[in-house]
This record gives sequence, C-alpha cells and structure tokens, in this order.
Amino acid sequence: QSDFVFNTLSWQLGQGSRANERALETIVAKDLMRTPAITIDSEAPLGEAARLMTEHKIGCLPVVEGPSLVGIITEGDFLALLAPNGS
Repeated sequence: QSDFVFNTLSWQLGQGSRANERALETIVAKDLMRTPAITIDSEAPLGEAARLMTEHKIGCLPVVEGPSLVGIITEGDFLALLAPNGS
C-alpha cells in the first residue's frame, strides 16, 4: 500500500488527474513492489509479525509456507485482536 501511494505521487504533486491515470495505466506491479518481499512463516509468533511490520513500516505482511503464499496479516488483524469480543 505505501509503495503504491509513494509511487503515484504525481496526483499529490499537482500533476492532475490525467497524470495519475497515466501512471496507473503504465506502471506494472513488479516496478512498484518492494523487493525482496518481506514475508513471515505461517508458524511464526504474532509478535514477530508485529516486529517486522513495525521495523519495515509496512501495513501488511504476506504469510508463507515454504514458497507458497497462504495468507496475509494486516494492521486491521491486529486491531481486531484488541476489539472487545474479537469483533
């Protein structure tokens, strides 16, 4: 999310909606993403996920089992843990 926002700042810098549309049409995912991807193993403790997200200033963390993506942890998931009755 932050990579996407950062790399489409043409709108924020006053270049207008057409510049923003052009960026969205021409930039491909691989040019936008942060590499290497920061991931966490599905068996890692939640504290480790929180540490990685905080340390790298990211709002979501892909969860992997070996080379396979099995899910994603988001800031919202952590907030849900704090909500009364888990909701």
